[in-house]
Amino acid sequence: MLAVASYVAGAVYVFAHLWPRMTGYRLRWAANDQTVFEWMYAHTAHAIAHGSNPFVTTAMNMPDGVNLLANTAMLALGVLFAPITLAFGAPVTFAVVQAFCLASTATGWYVLWRRVVASPAAAWVGGVFCGFAPPLVAQANGHTNVIAQGLVPLLVWWSLRLSTSTRPWRHGALLGGAIAVQFFVGPELLFDTALGLALYVTVYAARRPELRARWRPLARGLGVAAAVAFVVLACPMYLQFFGPQSYRGIFLVPWRGNDLTKLVTLPGDSLFGDRAKAYRYVLNPVEQNANFGWPLLAVVAAIVVVLRRDRLVRTAALCALVFVWLSLGDTMLFRFTDTGVPTPWKWLRRLPLFDSLLPSRIAMIAVPFLGLVLAVGVDRALAARRAARAADPATDGAVDRAGARAARRRAAVGLAAVALALVPLTPRPLQVAPRPAAPRFITDGTWERYVRPGRGLVFAPPADPDHTEPMVWQAATGMAFTMPGGYFLAPVGPDRLGKWPADGRPTSALLFSIAYHGGDPEITDRNRLDATADLAAWQADAVVLTEDQAKHDELLSALWSLLGEPQRVDDVWLWDVRNGPALVPCGEDDACRRSMPSWPG
Repeated sequence: MLAVASYVAGAVYVFAHLWPRMTGYRLRWAANDQTVFEWMYAHTAHAIAHGSNPFVTTAMNMPDGVNLLANTAMLALGVLFAPITLAFGAPVTFAVVQAFCLASTATGWYVLWRRVVASPAAAWVGGVFCGFAPPLVAQANGHTNVIAQGLVPLLVWWSLRLSTSTRPWRHGALLGGAIAVQFFVGPELLFDTALGLALYVTVYAARRPELRARWRPLARGLGVAAAVAFVVLACPMYLQFFGPQSYRGIFLVPWRGNDLTKLVTLPGDSLFGDRAKAYRYVLNPVEQNANFGWPLLAVVAAIVVVLRRDRLVRTAALCALVFVWLSLGDTMLFRFTDTGVPTPWKWLRRLPLFDSLLPSRIAMIAVPFLGLVLAVGVDRALAARRAARAADPATDGAVDRAGARAARRRAAVGLAAVALALVPLTPRPLQVAPRPAAPRFITDGTWERYVRPGRGLVFAPPADPDHTEPMVWQAATGMAFTMPGGYFLAPVGPDRLGKWPADGRPTSALLFSIAYHGGDPEITDRNRLDATADLAAWQADAVVLTEDQAKHDELLSALWSLLGEPQRVDDVWLWDVRNGPALVPCGEDDACRRSMPSWPG
């Protein structure tokens, strides 16, 4: 229990700046990603409370909707923490879940390492590293789906146990159930776990015929696990890969691998890390997926050399090396300069499922293997120290006193080296920034007078991946209205690659152009005709422009020309379009009138 308490305390410390003011602040480096997860928690709680579809929604990106299974819905955690969401709101849920993910991950690996090493202290060190490793702390800035690894050690243990199980049917069924739960936590982690296990088992059993002979119970148990998982996941997986708004792979630029300099650079959020240096060769501060730092790598290398005859250590080190190598992307980069040296990822990324992975994150699969090397190294050092003490001449005069002291010194040096490697990686509390204030129009509930239940409220411009505030406001209302736009992955183009698209309708494009690219375009009847069609498709009851919106005056002028004179309601400009826009673009043109969409008032 002491180990678990220490992990919980560590997780709370990492979010120390967020906990006291979670509703007024958010994490600095992935604020828009935090918005996505808060929105997902709010949507899941709403689906539970109202019996709506948790897998596909038109709450955002109206009318096409969003395939939540093809995004980071995290339904398992959303369901588990739905009472908190319904009682206190999604921002509180987010803060609780972030701390829960780090603490549960460390606890899970601690429990597994206790079955591998004799010393509880060694298992604790392995758990600390696996739960609070630099990549996890960096990803904790907002990517909950990446740090929710609490089930991974259980999946690993039950999978390995199948080869010696006398009840492979039972254990296979349990593993299948755990796989199903992990799918609803994060399919990416499930795939990463399968990759790590496959490589570990292959390497470890390569030169041990007695292990290869255990394939029958392993195959039988895996077959049962696959069958159980298939029964539970057949429908959700069909929806994810073939359902509405599903996509085929993710659009990625080729150089999104880890830079070689990152491997030896301390992470920016660590005790001794230099943020400016750490962020220099990363896509963004959240993706510090390989910033292990030179002290840790040096100590791990030393442990591998000293324990080179230990098959467990050799296997773990080789697996870690392979995944770090793959994480370098198509070709190795040094200070973001392409060396031209290819890696196997250049060919792997063309395979199904691999084409949806960010190569830089593959380095995270190395974390448990590095944690295993540390745990075994500490365990062997403590065992040597105990053996040296037991062999002291005070109890056995035949033993050389100098030899016993030398053994104790070597063990002490080894333990000190591990401590000196881990102390610089101690995380600092993650940085936070104030949340943009929600308009009183939303917080006071005034919007309810203008938007009927389930109908659309259009923000000008709609939410997009870089401007997600309307998603926060929608979540705060309990998903009481729909809206166009949002931050999500959806298919784009004939190849149906997953991208983060803005709403592609003409009115959205016009508003985005004004708000984020400047200009004061002339509004034509064509624009008004498009607006009428778009508002009908969005099932919009109202359009609002907030006070602090970029290019506020230009947008106000354009919308006034587009939709007619607005109302000033609380702190927003509002266009009531329940009966259609105020301006009719067709005049006396009967042909134009016939092409106008009928207004679904």
